[in-house]
Amino acid sequence: MTIKGFFFETRQDEKVLIIEGRIRAAEKNRCPHCSKKCPGYDYGDGYREWRHVDSNGYKVYIRAVQPRISCPKHGVVTCAVPWARHGMNCTHDFEQTVTWLTKHMSMSAVGEYMRTQYRTVSNIVKRVYDSMVNKNRFDNLQRIGIDETSYKVGHIYMVTVINHDTGKIIWAGKDCGEDTLRKFFEELTPEQRESIKYITADSAQYIAKLAKEYCPKAKRCVDRFHVVKWATEALDEVRRDLWRDAHKAAKRKNASSETKAKAKAIKNTRYAVLKNPEHLTESQLATLELQVKSNPKYYHAYLLKEKLRLAFSHSVDEAENQIDEFIFQATKSDMPEFVALAERIERHKEAILDTIRYGLSNGRVEAINNNIKRTIRIGYGFHSFESLISVVLIRSGDVSVTLPRR
Repeated sequence: MTIKGFFFETRQDEKVLIIEGRIRAAEKNRCPHCSKKCPGYDYGDGYREWRHVDSNGYKVYIRAVQPRISCPKHGVVTCAVPWARHGMNCTHDFEQTVTWLTKHMSMSAVGEYMRTQYRTVSNIVKRVYDSMVNKNRFDNLQRIGIDETSYKVGHIYMVTVINHDTGKIIWAGKDCGEDTLRKFFEELTPEQRESIKYITADSAQYIAKLAKEYCPKAKRCVDRFHVVKWATEALDEVRRDLWRDAHKAAKRKNASSETKAKAKAIKNTRYAVLKNPEHLTESQLATLELQVKSNPKYYHAYLLKEKLRLAFSHSVDEAENQIDEFIFQATKSDMPEFVALAERIERHKEAILDTIRYGLSNGRVEAINNNIKRTIRIGYGFHSFESLISVVLIRSGDVSVTLPRR
């Protein structure tokens, strides 16, 4: 752009800076769709204005004539301008600044700082992401992770898909379930589906079904995080049952002080049994020694949880033996929670062994989900799912946003 001059105007009781410019000869009369140089048609509507980045506290606008051209392929259209997208009323620099700020601030704060509307910020972020995203991001996908996370109160979920090799989110869909995840697989070409070799996920049946349908050769892996979580949930349920019985006994009229102390002690063992032994504090170790080991049922449940957790530290053959032992011991236990867990582990045994065999984890997916929740907290909610996804993809997607001319 060639600058012809600048001046101030008063609009709505505030001064704004107007930069008057014109398109350089080399960039003049280019089609906004195919970038070809075309013959002029007319001067269009004359002068137009584009919002630019503020300067010294003043709003800045670029004013220039945007003529129309006659493109052999696209007909009569307004010509492209090098400082803004076709049809937009703000410059590239303004859009890039808004998007960079959105990576670090809430959208409402960005809107206030840049003196624009919340929805304008949302639309800009989506446009910038669409223009910068790698259109071939689904090519050569080999290892992907699929998970669900809530993004609204009332158990309203979304599905996220990440690329394990880059650690970046590549797709997100509103709601959870088979219909949502099917949209992701439908976006892939047959060659892209064929290239997927490993899929990490939890035990959701619809994920296993669609993985088998669209990527029959891919190995489905149930990662360590979810398996250990199942075991800790079963152990916590055993602890609750023991506490309920002890609490009921402690509420009787003739209950001794020893009975009341026992109920309280069982309640206070939660963190001692759920944490890994190497991470226990001295007081938690003492709790484990005094309370858990003195209760055979409780201690048996704790040992079963540890056996399953430690299986992931061994080689595949040793882990298989450990898992088989766990299934046998849990099935023979008198604890319904661990009997149900043993059946669940047996159903997903091959997927668990593949996780150990290929060293995969859904940790990156959980990190992305945590970033989504952090984004929601920073923004105090979003007007729409599209606004949320725009910000999430900018923050955790495979794009790199910088400030203008940095």
